[in-house]
Amino acid sequence: LFHGDTMLFPFSGQSLDKSLYRKFSAVMKPYLHPRITGVDTLKLFLDGFGRYLQTIPNQPLRLSPFYGDKPAQEAKEAVLERLKDGFPLPCLVLNHKDKGFSDFVWHWFLLVGCREEQGRFQVLAATYGEGVWLDFLRLWDTGFQRKGGLILVDSLLEKSKTFHF
Repeated sequence: LFHGDTMLFPFSGQSLDKSLYRKFSAVMKPYLHPRITGVDTLKLFLDGFGRYLQTIPNQPLRLSPFYGDKPAQEAKEAVLERLKDGFPLPCLVLNHKDKGFSDFVWHWFLLVGCREEQGRFQVLAATYGEGVWLDFLRLWDTGFQRKGGLILVDSLLEKSKTFHF
């Protein structure tokens, strides 16, 4: 909607509230439905959301995985680039040794902003109806072998047509 595209959200123009969120979740359920272990891989998300995008004529997005085993600096650069272009990033954390991230374990959420604060790169995570600033390097280093990662969103339209903050 930030980019002026109303085709991706069938309820554009209506006030975004809990009721509308539930309606949209019903639309998405055939594409992104929980399994016994949830939507616990980037592939499941990409397959499901990709099928949804195929139902939309001339949809303007390309999605790609950015796996959690990639170096933190590469992840930071990917986050900066996508947020600069006005695209939130779906993020999956499967496990985390830092108990400060317990609300984000086995959970999908969106990265919607970033900043440098006291020499640390922070991301704004949107989840459970609120935004929380997180130290990105700590978030990225889960301490576990099996990792989630990010879904990178790119526009198929010319760069000049994308929204910038």
